[in-house]
Amino acid sequence: MDASTRFEFMAETFRIMTGQMAPGKDAPAAGDSLSYEDRQLMWQNWLHKYGGCMNAAVLAADRVLLEDHS
Repeated sequence: MDASTRFEFMAETFRIMTGQMAPGKDAPAAGDSLSYEDRQLMWQNWLHKYGGCMNAAVLAADRVLLEDHS
């Protein structure tokens, strides 16, 4: 998984878990989104808590998706 896809995977997981867009993603103009600074802090805290699990999930996805099923 390239760096861009990895970020998108993690950002979408963050959005599902928190209801917020990851820093670097455009927050909806008419939404309940936090400020960029608050989202950045929330992202950092989320990565601290779930980063190891996210790294394992990305590695597992890479292994499963790249597996030769022929």
